[in-house]
Amino acid sequence: MEIDDGVTVPGASTTPPKPRKALRVALVLVAVTVVGAAALIGVGRLSNASSARGNLDNAIEKLSAAEPGVLQVDNAVRSEITSALVPASTEALDVSAEASSDLNDALAYLDEAVSGLSNGDAVLAAAVRDAVLSRKTMLSEADSVLKVDMRAGAVLDAAREAWTLAAEAGTLTVNAATEYNKHTKAGVEASTKASNEATAKLRAARSLLDTVTAGFPEADMSPFTSYIDARLKLLDSSRKIDSTWLAGKVEDANKLLDAYNAEEKKIVAQATALTTTPAGALADAYETLTKDAIARYFEARDAARAADDRVKAAAAQ
Repeated sequence: MEIDDGVTVPGASTTPPKPRKALRVALVLVAVTVVGAAALIGVGRLSNASSARGNLDNAIEKLSAAEPGVLQVDNAVRSEITSALVPASTEALDVSAEASSDLNDALAYLDEAVSGLSNGDAVLAAAVRDAVLSRKTMLSEADSVLKVDMRAGAVLDAAREAWTLAAEAGTLTVNAATEYNKHTKAGVEASTKASNEATAKLRAARSLLDTVTAGFPEADMSPFTSYIDARLKLLDSSRKIDSTWLAGKVEDANKLLDAYNAEEKKIVAQATALTTTPAGALADAYETLTKDAIARYFEARDAARAADDRVKAAAAQ
């Protein structure tokens, strides 16, 4: 899962999150070979054979019928996670169920055929069984991965946008300080305006992070919400300083400013302690949830390709 939000805040880490979903593609250098087994062997070759050979024929047809669905699921599993992947993953899960049904039918036919096959056809049937079973494993592991994909894809944009808003609020906060330091009525009023705009952005960011937490609670957003809450509190202090200055109580405003500066240092330290972004935290949680299933998926994918080769070899005899 590759997530790079491209947004930083003062003191936050500028190191982009490690790619996640891209790793999936790198694990397998070539795509699974489609086994058009029925076409390779020729349905006609088996049509006049014994009942056992007929069942083998039916198993091969079911394997062939499942293959488009297996490939569609494979494409979804290997796709980068974005919000657009959510409907694709939903569709892939439906297709997976249909392909699994075909594969189950293929196994049933193979079970019927096994006792009556010649030695040569038994070798072919064993290879077909391996091809079917490896695909069943692929689909099973894919289902668990795609369900997580759907949840991650549904909140990824919110995670990115939240940190974009936080960065924009940071710029506005700096602008507010610059305006206040002009020590003019217009400047202090402009400072209040900038603080209000920053507050609106931070509140929106906070709401978006709540959305991320609701949709993907495994990703810990608390370091970011805590940081945003602290900045919101600081902006309240900023507005109080502005109103005090505008009321003509300059000395009191200066006292409040000392406390503001001390609190700001704490928030800068809090920002420095952030080692990633909300999107990066989402990527980390995603990897933890899916890494084992993804590894098993690609092991089954390799096994399917090896079984396909055995089917071809057996069919050529």
